[in-house]
Amino acid sequence: MINILHIVLSLNIGGLETFVIDLVRKGSNATKGNVVCLESLGLLGESIDDIVIFSLGKTPGIQLECIAKIRTIIERYNIDLIHTHNEGAHFYGAIAGFFSRVPVVHTRHGIHDPGDIKLKMLEWFSSLLSKKVIGVSRDISNLYIEKIKIPRSKVTTILNGVDHELFVNRAGNRELIFKTGSLSEVILIGIVARLALVKDHKTLFAACRIVAESHKNFRLVVIGDGPEMDNLMEFSQQQGLSEIIIFTGARRDITDLLNCLDVFALSSLSEGVSMTLLEAMACELPVVATHVGGNPEVVVDGETGFLVPPANPTAFAEKLLFLMNSIGLRKKMGLAGRMQVLENYSIQKSICEYEKCYRQVLGGRD
Repeated sequence: MINILHIVLSLNIGGLETFVIDLVRKGSNATKGNVVCLESLGLLGESIDDIVIFSLGKTPGIQLECIAKIRTIIERYNIDLIHTHNEGAHFYGAIAGFFSRVPVVHTRHGIHDPGDIKLKMLEWFSSLLSKKVIGVSRDISNLYIEKIKIPRSKVTTILNGVDHELFVNRAGNRELIFKTGSLSEVILIGIVARLALVKDHKTLFAACRIVAESHKNFRLVVIGDGPEMDNLMEFSQQQGLSEIIIFTGARRDITDLLNCLDVFALSSLSEGVSMTLLEAMACELPVVATHVGGNPEVVVDGETGFLVPPANPTAFAEKLLFLMNSIGLRKKMGLAGRMQVLENYSIQKSICEYEKCYRQVLGGRD
């Protein structure tokens, strides 16, 4: 059995974190996963009792004592391989792995380019100490090769995957989910994303303001939490959108929420392969997403949804209206989207590819 130590910053509710838990829980009998949270357990981590999770309590800034703590865990739990997720975790995991003589595999889940030369050098250094660097989209893999200058032989792409048996189209109870009886006949557009600047909710809000000029019978459901919550709520009030936008905060019943929607929207300025985008498509929702990062690899423009330029409310509004005005098109695109997920983005396919990568790194060991 391969004993794996996953390293993340925390296990807050999010796509990366959910994917890591799926890798651990749904892996084959040939692997066993443990998780280190460098900072805090997070809301998701606090609710888990079937996985060994360590919280190191790291605070902002470089803290080299975390490396010693990781090495202690490696020795105590006979770790065979370290799997780090995103840059912060990569630095600590790569150094701990080097000194413990344990191979490191790294996955980068986001596409943002570390423009700061120091950040690029840090990521280059961490990758130098790692056996394999994985992008969740071809765009991310190319970033490593072209911008961070990692040898092509060390870089590979493994697409994200979702549980298509959990995320499936079924009847949604809007009154139960949103605690109101006023939404049974309206069209619901939804976004599931961390409330952060990179997700550019304000462009989506501006698009909804344009939509409201010709279509009154709709609402935008904003699912998630984050540092921009107060700013976005204030912005929605300033734009006269308080009656149109529903903020749900962080939720764990994402499947139920998605099945209450008619259209899924993603307005990101930067994206890897969005887990919530895949989950929405698995639930047969047509999507309008920005043409950034891995989105064009997921959304077949004109077939499973529409791709629009980033930071362009007018283009976003045009495609939203197009879908809102045609229930037949919404159903057709939703079905095509689920087929896309089934064929290319299943969690079991992702797990198989990761476990194959683990065996290769360990020299074919089972």
